Amino acid sequence: MIRITHKDYNDVPEPLTRPGTFRQIQRAVLAGDGERYNTTYYKDPVVVNKLKAFSVHKNNLDPDDKPKCYYCESYTEHVAVLQVEHFRPKAKVSDVDNNNTAHTGYYWLGLEWSNLLLSCPNCNGKEAKGNRFPLEDFNDRATPINPITGGAPLPLGYDRTNCIADGPNLLNERPLLINPEYEDPTPFLTFDEFGQIHGIHEKGIKSVEIYNLKRAPLLSARQDKLNAIIKDINLACAARDLGKIDNNSFMVWLEAECSKVLELDNIRNEYCLWGRYIIANFETCIVSKIATYKDQLREAFRNVNT
Repeated sequence: MIRITHKDYNDVPEPLTRPGTFRQIQRAVLAGDGERYNTTYYKDPVVVNKLKAFSVHKNNLDPDDKPKCYYCESYTEHVAVLQVEHFRPKAKVSDVDNNNTAHTGYYWLGLEWSNLLLSCPNCNGKEAKGNRFPLEDFNDRATPINPITGGAPLPLGYDRTNCIADGPNLLNERPLLINPEYEDPTPFLTFDEFGQIHGIHEKGIKSVEIYNLKRAPLLSARQDKLNAIIKDINLACAARDLGKIDNNSFMVWLEAECSKVLELDNIRNEYCLWGRYIIANFETCIVSKIATYKDQLREAFRNVNT
């Protein structure tokens, strides 16, 4: 999970500004029921494509782009179809996060632009986030509001003042889930040398648990990124041992592999945060796993990492 940098909460996509959008919100508010929404507006291609573009740190999606889950950073083809998800659940908050008391969810935020994120089913499904939304103190949960203005004979409007995710009304809840759209996940997440993710502080621990970021396929995918590079470094070392290449060619090969390591920090690639950990911990993640030529490998990394 890395910070999503391009989403502008004030630049609301057109489908979320239509009169029908406001009628949907009004209907949910009057009923106190987030199930009253249909998916027409928040699953509109304009909305979905915007969220997909933000996932690869662009304003607009190009045909060859590979969108990523905001939480686990997996490409679509690895995790099935990405879906628009509500950061604050629109229809229900799990009882376990509300002192075992039923909660109707954040029904007034069902079509709020800042509450719509992009997720894979494995991070957002029933076995993961689902209706979970823990707070530091459940007593701080926001009071339902009616953001709809106007009404006959005036047209309906929508006052977002107390609905924006990083506004004081909602930040005062002190959520225990990381929202990568307005906060840097880095202080809350780390890894070990094998690619397993670990939470830091209560927010990080809860986020890893609820987004299900320790699932086995994710660990395997992260390991594959690293193991492919280690395999090629070992191949270079074997070629040098056998005299197939001279020292100059060997160093060029090692530098090419080290450049691949740096490319793991490309924000458009999968598992960028894991890549940053590898770069910051090059000694333990890579050098320690190479039997010979450790000094040459360190030198090659210094040469490309300047």
